[in-house]
Amino acid sequence: SVASALPRGLSLSTVTCASPSLCIAAGARGSTRGEILRSTDGGSTWTGVIPRGQYLDFVRGVSCLSSTSCVAVGDIYSVWTTDDAGRTWTYRATPIDIGDLSGVSCIGRLCTAVGQAYSATVQSFAPPHGVVLRSDDAGRHWLRRATIDSTFSLDGIDCVSRSLCWIASSIDPNNGAIFSVT
Repeated sequence: SVASALPRGLSLSTVTCASPSLCIAAGARGSTRGEILRSTDGGSTWTGVIPRGQYLDFVRGVSCLSSTSCVAVGDIYSVWTTDDAGRTWTYRATPIDIGDLSGVSCIGRLCTAVGQAYSATVQSFAPPHGVVLRSDDAGRHWLRRATIDSTFSLDGIDCVSRSLCWIASSIDPNNGAIFSVT
């Protein structure tokens, strides 16, 4: 059943609930900006915020560390964090500036994000490769954890412990794979 009607022009790509009352959903407003929605009543009503970022900076993944702290990731290697249950979001830098992040999973203060990176030169027509980033301070600072050259993109992640994550991947536009990262 439809829990609530959302504003026109909003497309969502991810949702997570940090508690029975706090839920965070995210995606894009129209075709120009990312948007993050927050519900404090279990999804009955939603309020939105457009996080600071770049043009075409869509939000693709979100994970909550607690009932007040969450991390969101998106296009153009964007990361945002909140420590006030989604009222405000802070833009964070990543070590890679050419590519997109599509998923994030946090256990405690350890967060792992996945996506795809592109060649650093415009003249290069090399296909993108999968990349894994890791933060040990709740999404404030990020380091490259791994690069997977045999994959087109890393699309989603779920960490079951601090030492084991499962990653869904596209090998090419028509084939997929599952990777583990320890």
